[in-house]
Amino acid sequence: MLHRKLLVAVLALAACGASLGLAPGVLAQGDDHDHGAEEFIVLDQFDTASRQRAREIFAKIVCACPSENWSKTLLNCPNGCSNTQKQEILHQIEEGWDDARIVEYQVTKYGGQALGKPDDLLTYLLPVLVLVVAAGVAGMVLMRWRASSAQARVDRSSSSPAADDELAAVERELKELR
Repeated sequence: MLHRKLLVAVLALAACGASLGLAPGVLAQGDDHDHGAEEFIVLDQFDTASRQRAREIFAKIVCACPSENWSKTLLNCPNGCSNTQKQEILHQIEEGWDDARIVEYQVTKYGGQALGKPDDLLTYLLPVLVLVVAAGVAGMVLMRWRASSAQARVDRSSSSPAADDELAAVERELKELR
């Protein structure tokens, strides 16, 4: 219950920070660390290089919010759902972790989707395969269309005995009208 009240307070603080013009999502409750639940880190307390480094890491990691379906990076997530992950990363930067270790931790905790990259090769190959099959089908349809069009032209141009008689009758009538 105390954890829930603390989370509500953190979200209220984050909303207040956003209304004061602070970068959204940089205030949050620490989670799964030995820092204590009350410790908050604000991105502005870091030096310029560390802030830039944090933003670069935020751009690599996808927010684990289920309502967003892993669709936004931490850097682009406007909702408070990214605060826990951002706090984890800020704590790790503060502790001196390198970028690779931070990313590895996020992948271990949240799975491969935390990087926003597909897990298997099929995900990369499927769009290419669909395009190749679609191009093949379109090519076959075009070839059949051209063949049937050419056959129709041949059928129209070849004269049959009935067509020759009709043509001769039309020509006689034209001569009579002149």
